[in-house]
Amino acid sequence: PNPFIAAGASSLHEPAPSDGMPIPLWVCTLGVQPILLSEPNVRCTHSAAWGLSRACRQEGVLSLHCLDLDATADSLSLAARVVLQPSIQPAEGSVRGLRVGPSLENEMVLRRDNLHVARLVSPFELDRVPARLTIARKGAITGLRLEPQGEFESELLSSEVEVEVRAVGLNFRDVLIVLGALPERFMAELGSDCAGTVQAAGSSVRHILRRTPCFGLASGCLAAYARTDARMQVAKPAALSFEGATTLISTWCTVHVGFERISLRGRRRLLLHAAAGGVGLTALEYAQWLCAPALCTAGAPHKHRLLRRQGVALMASSRDAAASTLGAQRYLCGLRLHAVLNSLSAD
Repeated sequence: PNPFIAAGASSLHEPAPSDGMPIPLWVCTLGVQPILLSEPNVRCTHSAAWGLSRACRQEGVLSLHCLDLDATADSLSLAARVVLQPSIQPAEGSVRGLRVGPSLENEMVLRRDNLHVARLVSPFELDRVPARLTIARKGAITGLRLEPQGEFESELLSSEVEVEVRAVGLNFRDVLIVLGALPERFMAELGSDCAGTVQAAGSSVRHILRRTPCFGLASGCLAAYARTDARMQVAKPAALSFEGATTLISTWCTVHVGFERISLRGRRRLLLHAAAGGVGLTALEYAQWLCAPALCTAGAPHKHRLLRRQGVALMASSRDAAASTLGAQRYLCGLRLHAVLNSLSAD
């Protein structure tokens, strides 16, 4: 730990605003942030100050702004003018090429008389080069890399289809894969639920043809093109968007198989554990369609409010075992549950 930073942080207090607007505090560093990857003489001594400032902004503790200088006369002169401004708002927005309105900047780099701000940019032209998302190193989201997608190494099998991906549904499983938190036997390529257009179909595929809009499962579909067993893809209805189709695959298939195995039907009482998640909300809609009364559990208060808006009257806690038991007893009144659907692993 840096004792200078620790001592300074413990004595920081945000000045009282004079006009209702918070007065920004500027954390100035010297040569901490490189403009180019090849920039020499990058100093790491006070780089932790930028991390501290981001944590303070995230927690709403202090309005800390970061300014990195290069110690030239032009840079110091411009810095004096910058810190006197109530806010810095470039007109082009936070993503280069995506005009979403002005953005409020709280991190800037001064090099001579030029003011630099961070922007998200593509490493290549996505409209011209097929791309895929890969994991350079597991353990953090920052380990993801976008790189060009080359040709497939093998010929398309007679039972396969090649899909031009238009939308991908993200699952929590993808997050666990990136973090390396899944057992090795469950590790797979990023992406499983996708929707797109059939680019090529094997000789034995009959139910979907080339140029047919489709949706289904395809391992490694966080890419411009993906190949999968044709049985894992079906034709997409015209009334369903590509994005909407990706929300149906894992959740609805999981619930359908689960309800089929427990033979759920009308008037059978169901316990939905963790009902505010993707599988839980899908199961709730499915159970309402079957006219099966459901006792739903959830954790945070805002999740209970969400379930109430979905028409749920019977709820209990998913985090407190005693409260959950009491809620179930009040609901059942001596009757028995016919089925339980639990979307929490190892619980």
